[in-house]
This record gives sequence, C-alpha cells and structure tokens, in this order.
Amino acid sequence: LTINHENDIKAPMPEGQPRVSLVTGARQGGIGFETSRQLAELGDIVFVSARTMGDAMSSVRALEKVGEVRPVKLDLTDRRSIDSAIDMVVASHGGLDRLIHCAAIFDKTTTALTDSSERIRKVFDIVVFGPWELDQAFLPGMEAESYGRVIHMLGSWGNLESAQTLEGMDGTYGNAKAAETLHVISVAADLRARGHYGVLINGVDPGRVKTNMNPNGVRTPQEAASEVVKVATLEEGSEISGKLFRGGVIVDFHTYPQAQ
Repeated sequence: LTINHENDIKAPMPEGQPRVSLVTGARQGGIGFETSRQLAELGDIVFVSARTMGDAMSSVRALEKVGEVRPVKLDLTDRRSIDSAIDMVVASHGGLDRLIHCAAIFDKTTTALTDSSERIRKVFDIVVFGPWELDQAFLPGMEAESYGRVIHMLGSWGNLESAQTLEGMDGTYGNAKAAETLHVISVAADLRARGHYGVLINGVDPGRVKTNMNPNGVRTPQEAASEVVKVATLEEGSEISGKLFRGGVIVDFHTYPQAQ
C-alpha cells in the first residue's frame, strides 16, 4: 500500500491558521456530510469528498454558507482517484490536520458465503485499502507538525463478539470492519513507537444512524457527527490514541454492547 506522496507532503498551516480537514463519504444525508458541517462551523477548511464530483459539489453547495468547504472527487475503489485527491490537498495546503473516514458500503441481503468476489474487493477497497492509503499519505505530514487527528468509523459489525449475533448479514462488511479495527490499533502502536504522541488515530462507533445506507437507523447523523467531531478535536497534548469511542466515552474493543 506504500504510495509516493510522502516527500511532497509538508507540515500543515502555521499555528493560528485554520485547521485543514478531509472527510470521506460526505454525500448529503450521512455522517460524513454532518461531520463536514460541524468542522466548518468550528472554522476548519474542510475538503468535502464523495465518490462523484456531482455529489461532492452538491454537499459543498449545501454547506458553503457555513464555512470554507471545498469539493473533492474521491472514489476509494479507484487508485487514480485517490492519488488525485491527495495531490489536490497537498497542492493547496501541503497536508492535513484531520482525516475523517466516513465512507462505507453495506448490503444486509448478502452473506460471507454468497457475496461475489467483485463486491468483496469493492467493500475492502472502501473500508480498508482506500483509507489505509490515505492514512499512509497524510500521516507523515502530521508527524512533521506533531499534530494530527485521524478517525475511523468502527462498531459492532467489526466486533468479534457482537458479530456472532448478526446472523450472517453482510459478513463481508463485518470482515472489513474487523480489519479496519486492527488497522487503527496497529497504526496507533506504530506512532507511539516512533515517538509521535501528538498524532492520534482513533475509532468512533456512531451507533445505528439513519442514513441513505441505513434508513432504519435510530440516531440522527447530527448526533453521530457530534461524537466524531469531539474525538477529531481532542485538545493538543492529548495522548489518547488507538481507542474506540462510543457515546463520547472509551469502550473496550473486544466486548461492548451492540450500538443503538
């Protein structure tokens, strides 16, 4: 997954300047869109990304009165799209202060035994490999600045105990979320080993949120985004990394109740 942007990435903007954020999966109606809104309200320059430029532009038009938001086409199944998005951010700001992974794909009618190989690869591209590449691209700049916040959406689907109660619904998604969980833990350990305690990577379990992907959710995207933003804006000096947050508190990765 190593990509060749590291030498191009500079430290983000000087102290006193707005933080720069990139939110994936920020199409209107989801957690990413509301996270973009709330970060823009805080004064961040927010790169609002979606799989198509049309969706990204639609989100930006809805948010442009809130703060400084910029559209980015980012298809996590397309390496060229990933590279193009990275290049766009690097060219305009040198790097990021916050990277929020909200893109997802889910189909409760499929199981691990019936899913197609094509969809399995697509799910892992969106949930694991694409985000992994973005982390590798932007973390060096955060390390250089000794500040950075990376957030991954985790939860019950990737939890070994809770997964046993899901009756096989979209086992591919669950497998990918389990891999994403381990990614968060391992990257946090790598950062600590390198002495970069100001760069934090954490998971947030947003719960069952009512979105385009999950119309039967019970929480609002605004509620979930509020919890995401709290973790994404942990104060300077915090060393909380490699953790899972649910309801604003740290919970155990191994055994915790299925999100409501």
